[in-house]
Amino acid sequence: MKITARPISIALTVLFMMGIVYAFYTLFQSEAQGIPDRFYLVLGISAISGAAALIVALTGTEALVVYREKKMIENQKNKESKESTIKSNAVESVRAAIQSTRNPGESMQSGLSAICKQLQAGQGAFYHVEVRSDKRLAVLKAGYALTLTEGNSVEYEAGEGLIGQAAVTGQTLYLDEIPEGYVKIISGLGSSSPRYVLIVPAKKQTEVVGIVEIASFTPITTEQRKFVEEVATLIAEKISS
Repeated sequence: MKITARPISIALTVLFMMGIVYAFYTLFQSEAQGIPDRFYLVLGISAISGAAALIVALTGTEALVVYREKKMIENQKNKESKESTIKSNAVESVRAAIQSTRNPGESMQSGLSAICKQLQAGQGAFYHVEVRSDKRLAVLKAGYALTLTEGNSVEYEAGEGLIGQAAVTGQTLYLDEIPEGYVKIISGLGSSSPRYVLIVPAKKQTEVVGIVEIASFTPITTEQRKFVEEVATLIAEKISS
């Protein structure tokens, strides 16, 4: 209908306009010659043609709107399907990275590196949640593009800083538009100054066993955050097994 409605509408409109022109011409000549019977016939045909042209035009417009709406829905479904496939592939890449590791330390490092590569992150860190002398601590165990002096230990008590808060609450934290140098104060990512920081608890069921921290110079989308939450669970299960 989208293809045929327009030419039909144009043809009917032309017929209608020709009838209108003829009607005016006949009326102009009517004083001297009178109104012929064919005038009423042409006037009737013109009225019908005009009404038909309007109906066809409106029907064609409605069909076009429906077509566009269907196309938009189809494009949205295709986009969601593509994003789902990309996410699934990314999750599998992290799963494969940690599957063959031999100990928790390797699992943390391999999983973190795979996450950072998928997100093209600037830096990353993985903290293992441990209990020492009745204190819960988040201890830095793995880093991505992270430089630490030998023997330097980074750890946070439960509730201390953003890492400690994530260990207590078990909730994801996302900070955008971080001021220059702000990360050095609240994060374990050293001297870098990224604009976006994502902190995701790695949980086995409801227990927080680790913290994933990602620093990026570009925004981290909602889908990317969900991806990190999903793969953080994979790491948590691996290091707790």
